[in-house]
Amino acid sequence: MLLSPATAPEKLPSTSIWSRIKKKSKDGSDHIQTVTSNGRNSSSEPHQLALTRTRLVTLVYGEMETIRPLPSSYAELESLARNWINPPFDAYFALRIPTEFASKLAAADAHGPWFWVDSEESYSLATHGITGSRVEIFSDAPPPPADRPAPPVLEMPASFKLEMNKGEYVTLDVMMDSGKRDMAKTQHGTSISGKFRGELDVVHDGDMHKMEFVGTRLPIQAPEKPKNVEDDSPDKDAPTVAVAKRTIAKCTIHLLPPEQQYCDIMAGLSPHWTLGLSWPHAESSSENRFKFFLRVRPGGVMEHFETETITNKLVYQLIGDPEFVDATSIVNPQNSFAMPSKDFGPHIMKVLELLGLSMQARTHFMYNNIAAFSAHKYIAYRFLSPLEVAAAIDLSVTTEPCYFSRIFLVFRGILDQEIGDFGKSGEKEASVVDWKAFTGVTEAVKDESLFRIFETSSCELL
Repeated sequence: MLLSPATAPEKLPSTSIWSRIKKKSKDGSDHIQTVTSNGRNSSSEPHQLALTRTRLVTLVYGEMETIRPLPSSYAELESLARNWINPPFDAYFALRIPTEFASKLAAADAHGPWFWVDSEESYSLATHGITGSRVEIFSDAPPPPADRPAPPVLEMPASFKLEMNKGEYVTLDVMMDSGKRDMAKTQHGTSISGKFRGELDVVHDGDMHKMEFVGTRLPIQAPEKPKNVEDDSPDKDAPTVAVAKRTIAKCTIHLLPPEQQYCDIMAGLSPHWTLGLSWPHAESSSENRFKFFLRVRPGGVMEHFETETITNKLVYQLIGDPEFVDATSIVNPQNSFAMPSKDFGPHIMKVLELLGLSMQARTHFMYNNIAAFSAHKYIAYRFLSPLEVAAAIDLSVTTEPCYFSRIFLVFRGILDQEIGDFGKSGEKEASVVDWKAFTGVTEAVKDESLFRIFETSSCELL
């Protein structure tokens, strides 16, 4: 950081050579005599020079850079970065700090050349005790030009969630087509967006099938400031952007080959999911597709060539579309089980053992989710079937014969008034379910002559 005299406070003591004159005292020792601006002499110790520095951060996006004051919270940092580059709404967006610009604690905890910042805790760790930092904005799409008009919306998917009876939900997924009319705006150019309340009329009468909705748009409420974020900025009246929680699936892959070999692990995602973080860094082959090129050895050791990393597991995160991921329709009393969180931990460990997971894999699974489990008094959960998992993540490997074991847990916290709806779906009922048959786990999970792929995933529905 370059400091110039123009940036220094006016009351700093002068450091001119004429302001400090040494003369010999009678006893022969050096004595400092200071000549002040009014011509008086001041015999004292040298002044302590103090200069208050503003903590700065360099935001980097592609070849663009800008220097701003370092925000005091992660919410402010994300808001600052988004307002600067103005990315498309559906673009992937993440922040990372090179380890040489992060704190020593963050650099020691980083896996690779960057420390990824995605929460208040990680941001506090990365900026602890540093005077300045450098934040790189990682996105898969360039910001749209300000003068580019939005293309007309002629078709778009629509999802209707209907409660037929209490606790029984039906979801209708349709594709709406307007022909030539822009469905994003009215004839007067007003944008059609937001939440609506009204009546949906679904008619099936002979050969006539139609849906008609009549309603009104609800007023848009101003976002509330997160309670866990302290505002230390000098301008207390400045607007604060609340960052909504995202539904994130945490996925881990272990490979057990019968012999050393090269392979590609390829994944194709549903349009409702996008790739977030991954380690080692996944190679994007096309839209919603990524892969890992590896050399695997018996025992589970993998060599990732792109990052020159040796590891025993592949880790990646998927970010769910909030318009598609509906917690109450995915986990409800008709398809799930609920119990107190203090009983859920031991229960799920027993289920994972029945599904063939090793002690190390079970411990790693609990380590990844213990914070989410303990945040709720009651937890409702279920496992996804093999067809549901494949619809969300299509996983393949370039070797055969092989065996896939894919275990995907979805869960959510429930309130005291909801636990009564799970009266017939508790721990006792969950313990008698044949989870092996439900998740497709067979005895081939123990066949060491096969190339075995073990994927364990968890997703808290918010």
